[in-house]
Amino acid sequence: MAASTVHSSPDAPNWAVRDMSPSLPTIIEPTEMKPTATMSARTPYLAQPMSMSVVATGIAADGSREILGLDVGNSEDEVFWRGFLTSLKQRGLGGVRLVISDQHTGLVKALKRSFQGTGHQRCRVHFARNLLAHVPKGHQNMLAAVFRTIFAQPDPATVEATWDSVRDPPAGRFPKSVR
Repeated sequence: MAASTVHSSPDAPNWAVRDMSPSLPTIIEPTEMKPTATMSARTPYLAQPMSMSVVATGIAADGSREILGLDVGNSEDEVFWRGFLTSLKQRGLGGVRLVISDQHTGLVKALKRSFQGTGHQRCRVHFARNLLAHVPKGHQNMLAAVFRTIFAQPDPATVEATWDSVRDPPAGRFPKSVR
């Protein structure tokens, strides 16, 4: 069910509390969405002061995707994220092998406590944004193109070799970009 239909669907109450154990995902992607002033005017339920929405998407071994849960909160701290992740586990979410997310401190801490032993990978979109934030605007397109070549490689060994070869030139000119 698409996130946009959750509030209008007669199945929403059932969807929000459904048992997830029959279709266990192997990867989850928790994501936060901060409403803009325009969004808040169109969607009053998101107009809470300083609120943000979070959504967790599950990816099964066959590549299919499913929205696992939604929540609204006022903070991205560990307590909020742990509550959200715990609610997913209480509904049967288990067997997660990898979590792909941004690097917010609260989320990372909550993941370590809620999904002990599960791998965590930083989302490459957030990584690229953070990388480009430390580079002057005039060099961002070039560096973004170089960065994308890393993920276009056919195997892990070539990815590592490409990272090693493209990391050093920008590090000399923009040291904060590759920390």
